[in-house]
Amino acid sequence: RRGKDQPTLRQFLKFARRLERFGFERSYSESPGAFVARIGFERGLDVSGYTPIVGCLEEHLYARMTLPSTKELRALNRALLKLQFRLGVSRV
Repeated sequence: RRGKDQPTLRQFLKFARRLERFGFERSYSESPGAFVARIGFERGLDVSGYTPIVGCLEEHLYARMTLPSTKELRALNRALLKLQFRLGVSRV
């Protein structure tokens, strides 16, 4: 697959850029799961409820050989927006 041409990767990078506005910079080599876990730890949040979302994202990024459907991408985007709100806006 061709990196940034992959829609799931574009969604994740957009998610990471939005979280940068809250001061959470992602390391280039940091996986989505490690990124979310680190932010949750830093914020003192329980992010275990988001394990399915992160698992789905990582499956789309690393394990799938086909591109996700439009419906799957919309569902993933909604889930990432909820996760962004939880990680970036929630009070400690």
